[in-house]
Amino acid sequence: MLTQEALDRASGWCYRQGWRSLWSLGCQGPGGGPSAGVGILSRSWMGLHEPPSDLALSGPRALTAVAHPPGGQHYLLGTVYLHDCEGLSERNLDLLGAVGSKLDISGMPFILGGDFNFEPSVLLASEFPQNLKAQVVSTSECTCYPSNSAPKKFDFLWSPRGSPKPSAQSG
Repeated sequence: MLTQEALDRASGWCYRQGWRSLWSLGCQGPGGGPSAGVGILSRSWMGLHEPPSDLALSGPRALTAVAHPPGGQHYLLGTVYLHDCEGLSERNLDLLGAVGSKLDISGMPFILGGDFNFEPSVLLASEFPQNLKAQVVSTSECTCYPSNSAPKKFDFLWSPRGSPKPSAQSG
């Protein structure tokens, strides 16, 4: 989505379906259409709001938010959409570093999810999960089905090491 009007329409639709949402504008892709743009959604019974300015990150490929479940502690949520076909390129490392620094300084438990555009094993071989004392959580199923190659697992989560792994069930 390239305009605030489009984001407002999407947010309104989510609200009518029982969701809260925060979004960042996409950017124009190589073909002229929308590219990137990320969002964070939570069910309407859970508080979701923009983080304090020192934890805020909002761009076409990364976004942070704070969730506060009823009676529970606050969580810093993050999402990323890394550049395709680049692995741990300088651009992707910069995005991971920006999000990682927000997760690190927050002092809150966190969940980072996104389209990393590489398999979890690539991230596990890097220093990022260890530096954040995080675990990578992924499904056993593929999440990306490109037309020109075999299915892959490009979408996964990070959470603090030792935290319960999210279930595959939705609710």
